[in-house]
Amino acid sequence: MESASSASDGIARGAAAAGNVTAAEGVAIAEGVAASEGTAAAEGAVVAEGAAVVAEGAAAVAEGAAAVAEDVAAAEGPAIAEDVAAATEGAAVAEDIAAAEGAAIAEGAATAEGVIAAEGAVDMEGVVAVRETVNADGAVNVEVFTA
Repeated sequence: MESASSASDGIARGAAAAGNVTAAEGVAIAEGVAASEGTAAAEGAVVAEGAAVVAEGAAAVAEGAAAVAEDVAAAEGPAIAEDVAAATEGAAVAEDIAAAEGAAIAEGAATAEGVIAAEGAVDMEGVVAVRETVNADGAVNVEVFTA
């Protein structure tokens, strides 16, 4: 039979061995946790970098859109100004044409009245009809029809 002392020694050695195993397991667990935390930190950094790249891309798209809007506005500005100028010039030309037509009509009317007055001084015996026409250039044509 073993003595109590040798049993005690065995228990002590067993406890020491168990303590060493527990300590080794604790170190392994701690190292695993540290490695896991390091991986998580690295993954977090990658995610953060990706988010920064996405944000930069969005900023670049916004800048591009603003630049396009500025270019469109710059291109439209002169075109609008030209359209306004053309419309203004067109209105002025139309007014000039209307004034010229009005003057031509007035001159034609005056000429026709003068012809009528002159005809009134002429002997109208035998005349059954008189047709007067005013050409576009203002010239008056008079046709006299007799019996």
